[in-house]
Amino acid sequence: MDDDGDVDDDDEAKEETPGVIVFDNWDNDDGDAAHTPDKDETSVMGENDLVPFCAKLEPTLTTGMLELEAAAGGSRVKVWTSATKGIELTLPKTWDLATETVPTTLYLEGYDESASANDVELKLSYANGDSSICDDKLKITVVRQNLGVAIYRDLNSDLFAEYEHAGLITAYIGKRTKQSLTNDQNWVTTEMGTDMIHTSNLLTFRTTRPFHGYYSVANLSDTDRNEILHNAAACLAAGIAYVWPNAVEWQGADWDGTIADIARLRCDGLVEVCYELAGLEVWGRNATHYPIQTWPDEHNDIVGAPTHPQTRLCPVVQRGGVPNSPTRFIETVLFEPQTLP
Repeated sequence: MDDDGDVDDDDEAKEETPGVIVFDNWDNDDGDAAHTPDKDETSVMGENDLVPFCAKLEPTLTTGMLELEAAAGGSRVKVWTSATKGIELTLPKTWDLATETVPTTLYLEGYDESASANDVELKLSYANGDSSICDDKLKITVVRQNLGVAIYRDLNSDLFAEYEHAGLITAYIGKRTKQSLTNDQNWVTTEMGTDMIHTSNLLTFRTTRPFHGYYSVANLSDTDRNEILHNAAACLAAGIAYVWPNAVEWQGADWDGTIADIARLRCDGLVEVCYELAGLEVWGRNATHYPIQTWPDEHNDIVGAPTHPQTRLCPVVQRGGVPNSPTRFIETVLFEPQTLP
């Protein structure tokens, strides 16, 4: 199993201890307009989440049977013949070495996140006649990266620190290892700054002021997560300027509800736009007026927001950090499972 860019003996040594990590393939590498998760498609242009591995027998033999099976957690992974999927191999898969050729490289897809570390096991076994000769096992943890979650910390202002600052986790640039996943510098953030929208990283975000965690809506679907990320990318590409105290300002007399018409955003306004333009309610005045594109003026009330959460919006109100906030957000985690091999 490839763990570092090539399939070699270094990877072999890690197959059972500590095991390997593959990512839940929920993203949208082909960028289709429906935001379809790649794991729900059978061919994906630009697919980059499948992990190559070799189902090889050494020395090469021309008799006997070679079998690849999921000894545990088979519903959490799929095996394909191509890096862009191709043909799915239904497990268990058996090759008659006298008549069939075993593919040089197969590709593993994470389909459903693990409940615990190493709860998936692939087993490759060789038998000749009634005799089981040898086998090789691969322990796997399928990790879900919860991109699109909102993050919060104190505002970098002693006067307004309690109002807090918000951003979004929009990418992961690290490796498939525990060390890399727990390194905050590998998680890309998209935020509104004093000048304009920009990207940074979670390490910088967390170490500037006290950090208050990760938040999103309950039961967020993969399709909705992809649309949130699409909206964040569109805001970044538009080079939207920062504004205070309003949450959103637009080009003309009235906002048409599109990202293209946005002139300026506050940090929590960015979160509202990315979620609510994806059809996901976040904060709504008096728990009724949720979509920012429908009631933008009501989202622009901020003065005294921490003590008036029903009618005024700021980041701490958006995450539900004060009592009686009419937010849909709940606290969540950056990746799952939290225990890694």
